[in-house]
Amino acid sequence: MNKRIIVIDDEEAILNDYRMILSPAKDPLTLLLEEELAISGPMPMKTTAGTSGEVYEPYLTTSGEDGFTKINESMQKGTPYAVAFIDMKMPLGWDGLHTSKMIRNVDKHIEIVIVTAYSETRRGKIVDAVGMPERLLYIKKPFDSEEIKQLALNLTRKWDIETKLERHMLVFHGGAP
Repeated sequence: MNKRIIVIDDEEAILNDYRMILSPAKDPLTLLLEEELAISGPMPMKTTAGTSGEVYEPYLTTSGEDGFTKINESMQKGTPYAVAFIDMKMPLGWDGLHTSKMIRNVDKHIEIVIVTAYSETRRGKIVDAVGMPERLLYIKKPFDSEEIKQLALNLTRKWDIETKLERHMLVFHGGAP
């Protein structure tokens, strides 16, 4: 499963929130339980209802330009990102709309989530610029951590399913549906 997620936001505090949500540090008790599992074998674990327990591989940046470069490099290496969370309003450098448009030009499969505290830009304008509305979502700040977990889980799985389906179609049907 592709758990690679890129987050582009000009606020360091918001990036730290994403880091804690998408790739939480393991507490000492969890580390101890993992060591015990390695020694004694698997045992049933309780999970908190409503949480996926997934840990992702986030790349966090304050720059649209850097985010685009990272995605472009990942595409060239054959290790694409599944999801991009992109802040709409970034005063320095590229804004979220331009960043999303540039990213979509190099990666047609990435799931883009526009995150904004403002709704100055019409959604129709965003779709016209970025394209592929089926791979484009919007959420408002302040966001809830469970909302980010849910989006990350659903969109990475959607990306995986669609990628496997596309490969299947190419191999078994020569690309035709």
